[in-house]
Amino acid sequence: MVELVKAGRSPEELAREFEPTAQTIYNWVAPSRSSGKSSSPTTCRSSATAAPFITTNS
Repeated sequence: MVELVKAGRSPEELAREFEPTAQTIYNWVAPSRSSGKSSSPTTCRSSATAAPFITTNS
C-alpha cells in the first residue's frame, strides 16, 4: 500500500479498492516517509497482484 501511495494513488482511493481504511493507510505511510522505508504489512506493486485476494461486500 505504501508503494502505491508513493506512486501517486491516494489513501482514499486505495481504501475504496482494498479493505484498510484511509486512516490506516495514512498510518502506514507516515513512518515510511520519515524513515524512507516501507512499514506496511501489505505492500504490493500493483492492484493486479492483489486482485485475486480481494473480496467485496456487495
